Amino acid sequence: MRTNIEQVSWQEAEELVRNPSDDWHIVRIDAKLDVDYYWDLTQKIMEEYALIKKDFYKTYEAIGLQQANGDDPLYESVLMTSSPSGTRYNQFQPSDFKDLNELGKRYQDYFDMLHEKFPSLGLFRTRILVAQPLHLHAAHIDERGCRLHFPLKTHKYAMMWFEDQPYHMRADGSLYVCNTGVVSHNFGNLSSKLGNRTHIVTGLGAV
Repeated sequence: MRTNIEQVSWQEAEELVRNPSDDWHIVRIDAKLDVDYYWDLTQKIMEEYALIKKDFYKTYEAIGLQQANGDDPLYESVLMTSSPSGTRYNQFQPSDFKDLNELGKRYQDYFDMLHEKFPSLGLFRTRILVAQPLHLHAAHIDERGCRLHFPLKTHKYAMMWFEDQPYHMRADGSLYVCNTGVVSHNFGNLSSKLGNRTHIVTGLGAV
């Protein structure tokens, strides 16, 4: 398992997203974010609002922070696609989820920072994603673009695989840009005792 994920600058990460290729999997930005602050904020949200099951898994839950101005601003981004076959549950595309909903506005400083650091990238379909103990997700490729992971609560048995290469993203204030729109990947929380894996995940794409 790889925990020493290559560190890059904000500018280098932006360039990787803008010029997609299949020769990299995941890179780390030393963002020095206050994990405790964002974890406390996220815990309060999860206490106030219900997360819903995602992708037909009993062990995978989510709630949205960005909306597409539909009828269900907290959950429409979770229900957009919900099966390995790509069954679509509404008319929206991933990049349509760009406006902050009432929960996303609680993370305004986080989104402002991302907009400042990634001036040529769009931020879309941000969600709180929770993988419960023993969750194992099927391999898949996401929509075009990359995913930005901000780990808030995790452990060494929570991993993501790109083409059978395992990686662990530490909850140390780093951000991780994952090449999920090009390379097949899956993830899992392989411990039954060490709790949930909770990440904030944002779509990144060239504007």
